[in-house]
Amino acid sequence: MSNIWDKDRLYDFLLPYINRSFRRAYRKVEYHGLENIPTDGAVIFAPNHANTLMDALAVLSIENRKMVFVARADIFRKKLAAKALAFLKIMPIYRQRDGLDTIKMNEAIFLKCEETLSHGVPFCILPEGTHRTMHSLLPLHKGIARIALGTVSRGTKVYIVPTGLEYEDYFRYRSRLLVNVGRPICIQSSNQKDKEELISEIMAELTTRMKETIIYIPDNEDYAKTWDLACRMYGSAPSKPRTLFGRLEFMQDAVSKIASGSVDDVPPARPSSSPVIKAALLTVTFPLFLAAAVVLSPSLLITAYIKRGLRDRAFINAIRFVCYTLVNPTLLLIVCAALLAVLPWWLCLLIYLFSFAAPAILHDWINKKLFTEVQSISG
Repeated sequence: MSNIWDKDRLYDFLLPYINRSFRRAYRKVEYHGLENIPTDGAVIFAPNHANTLMDALAVLSIENRKMVFVARADIFRKKLAAKALAFLKIMPIYRQRDGLDTIKMNEAIFLKCEETLSHGVPFCILPEGTHRTMHSLLPLHKGIARIALGTVSRGTKVYIVPTGLEYEDYFRYRSRLLVNVGRPICIQSSNQKDKEELISEIMAELTTRMKETIIYIPDNEDYAKTWDLACRMYGSAPSKPRTLFGRLEFMQDAVSKIASGSVDDVPPARPSSSPVIKAALLTVTFPLFLAAAVVLSPSLLITAYIKRGLRDRAFINAIRFVCYTLVNPTLLLIVCAALLAVLPWWLCLLIYLFSFAAPAILHDWINKKLFTEVQSISG
């Protein structure tokens, strides 16, 4: 039986396609702080958990190489799902809600995590344990510190790298995303401190550094008011930051000013562009939008059906991503093969290649961003 850190040719073949598809799921993905990723030891990425599967894919896209993840154990119950997750380099981790008896099973999982890191494969753990579409942070679970210390005891140098994921919109496909790599924490064992004391220190430092990488607003009764006011401050700013990291710094500063009570009145937001120009552009590009909708019709029907019974809206972009990246190209390949009987091969090939650009065209048109996206591609 192969180990999770072993070379897998199929995984290596698919990884570049998955990473490119992930970047196409956003109008812009900006990476900041990549120089903070250490090269002289094992690395554990610790991102905030705000947007289900897209969080893991965001971290995976940082480096075009294999990475191992952990996920809640209940999604491994079915054999087919367990095999698929194993192929994707995802291991189960048990929580108290899974039953107190199952917690003991984490010891074997932690040992495998330590072996993975010892073999030089980067690891990703979402230490909040569950996702929330909020600019905040849940209390972190201690498993990440235990794994790091266990790996250090094997003689491997380990860093925990806080990674902030700032989504422009949690629910809109083809919004923008900032992947902000923060200051790494070099994990060292100490004979002078109790292990639990050392774990507490690591978790406190990790919490501090994770907050630095995101727009952090305390989850209290003032959260909604603070976020709304910060957004209005950004919308009314005379000049917008040119980068997503600049936007992050602006919003962090705005939240800080609001917390200190130094914000009085905020002028109304400035209009972004003429509605007449937008309407004209949407009219001209409507045939392109219609063609994209036809090509993507299988995925649109599948996502619409799933969405009806979806309790958590945060999953919708993950479902769209899977459909656009895996389901639709497979179904369309079958359709194009059938169309070869009535259409020339070059037209079938053109239709198939168009399907990869179709999600961007469809959602940028819906979001009234198509012209902006065409400009960025051509420029």
